[in-house]
Amino acid sequence: MPIVYVEPFIRLAVPSVEGSKPSGGACEPRHRVEVARTGAAAWVVHDLGHIAQVARVMAKQYRADVGPWVPFLPVLTDHEKPRS
Repeated sequence: MPIVYVEPFIRLAVPSVEGSKPSGGACEPRHRVEVARTGAAAWVVHDLGHIAQVARVMAKQYRADVGPWVPFLPVLTDHEKPRS
């Protein structure tokens, strides 16, 4: 996994309050980093889902041209019925 400078994201996700007492949980520094890391990973995977969706739509435009090879191309058969 590449090293990512996450401190600016941590400050945005978990702002500090002057004079507040740490309450544990997600306010501990090690948890802040983990929350930032998992949040960033979830965001990336979400965006990759959009790319996969676009690829499926583009591939389905060639479905008729593929002929008998359709069963061997999962991008054409993995979502026969639209989800929405």
